Amino acid sequence: RDLSNIFQGILFAGPECAKTPVDLIRLWMHETERVYRDKMVDESDMVTFDKVQKDIIKKCFEDANEELVFKRPLIVCHFASGIGDAKYLPIEGWTEINKILVEALDTYNE
Repeated sequence: RDLSNIFQGILFAGPECAKTPVDLIRLWMHETERVYRDKMVDESDMVTFDKVQKDIIKKCFEDANEELVFKRPLIVCHFASGIGDAKYLPIEGWTEINKILVEALDTYNE
């Protein structure tokens, strides 16, 4: 069931979310973190998950630019283009997500 949730998230994304191999790798990372890592409560389990995930990516995608692949934060959401435009896309950073959420809150409060 968990494995199908990973693929469901990847398929929900669409082509504009994964234009490059690095984008697809990051999407897979996001989905595996969302499905597996978010359930973990022990810090040691999270560290182990991060190590295993990183080792798998290095082994399977040797040619991928590690700096781009492992860049943080890793946020993918359905409101990246703004509230009301449901497209599952990555968000570059906390400033961008804060701007979107503040705009949504302002619209809601009007």
